[in-house]
Amino acid sequence: MIDYLIEIVFKNVKLENVSKAVKKLTLNGKNISDYNITCDTEEIDWSSDESISTLFLTNQNFELFINLKELKTKNYNIPRCGVSIYRYETSMDIELDFQLADIKGSNIDHLAEDLMEFSKTLARQSQIREYYCGIEPAQDPQTRLFTEDKLGPIFLTS
Repeated sequence: MIDYLIEIVFKNVKLENVSKAVKKLTLNGKNISDYNITCDTEEIDWSSDESISTLFLTNQNFELFINLKELKTKNYNIPRCGVSIYRYETSMDIELDFQLADIKGSNIDHLAEDLMEFSKTLARQSQIREYYCGIEPAQDPQTRLFTEDKLGPIFLTS
């Protein structure tokens, strides 16, 4: 299998909704192996909406990088998934990335559908309107596995 870097991108996440997405992705912090942040801040309580919200509301223009032990979707356990959160003036982007080769022993024929369902659920729960996934760079529409609830133009097979 060819190894690709897969990216899932959530664009223009409102500041008031980011803590929901972060808590869900990190399983209230239990799924974090480590993290790095580009600003000075107090210790983060990953299970607290208030602690996470305070981080994002009191710091401007920073980046937060979280390494997850694994990303669990309906049908896949994806080890070593990275989460990058970029804070802008009034919104944020959340990017998840992982190496396709890390999904060992799994049939990837339905990976795009599974990631789309996972992303759709997270977007709905966190009130995110714009999201997509693809082979890096996912911002290029020609390398996408899906854009919101539409598959393609790229399709993965085992």
